[in-house]
Amino acid sequence: MPSSLQIAELQQVLKRADIWQASKQSNHYPAIVSGYASLDKLLHFGGWPLNRLTEILIERLNIGEMQLILPAIAKVMEKGGWLFLIEPPFNPYAPGWLKANINIQKMIIIQSCQEKDWLWAAEQVIGHQESCCTLFWPPKDHLSNKVLKRLQLAAAQGGRLNFIFRSISVTNQSSPASLRLVVKKTDKENTNSKSLDVEVLKQSGGWSGQKGIVDLHDLAIS
Repeated sequence: MPSSLQIAELQQVLKRADIWQASKQSNHYPAIVSGYASLDKLLHFGGWPLNRLTEILIERLNIGEMQLILPAIAKVMEKGGWLFLIEPPFNPYAPGWLKANINIQKMIIIQSCQEKDWLWAAEQVIGHQESCCTLFWPPKDHLSNKVLKRLQLAAAQGGRLNFIFRSISVTNQSSPASLRLVVKKTDKENTNSKSLDVEVLKQSGGWSGQKGIVDLHDLAIS
């Protein structure tokens, strides 16, 4: 039988923000609606988690993954702060960002050929309170849990919305990120709309395994 000291120590551990108990769903994580009702239904807190790290795993670039997050970014930027793009694989198309109500005067792009530099930049930017949103495309998909945990901890102290885009090939790799989604392009019959298949791999405070189709807004941003 555990001693009273061991029980007290366990209770302290369970109070940590990075510990999730399946039998005790958290209700204190703030979130912002995504701008897509079908996506919000999949997410436990009804939107993108704030001050947390979200991983979006995609089958390939430019399938519409950016349109998925732009409405929330625009909403968050209304309260001020900077939007950072770290190692983006495209040149931002200004008219498209403006159409999405993004203040491009508050956009900063960071690019470097050195791994140590982009990892340092990601941690510093995500952890800065003047960062309203950070989008990060690591040139190397296989990031260690140590690196991801540092980014997750930085997010808790800094920017409100934090997304990292990685290949679907790392789906089976564990991650400390609060939310992990697999996103694939959907070819719907009898419609001209652009849509994505979205699956929840993990979400702190809620269950995983939810799947749905999200019809995207028509925006060209790259």
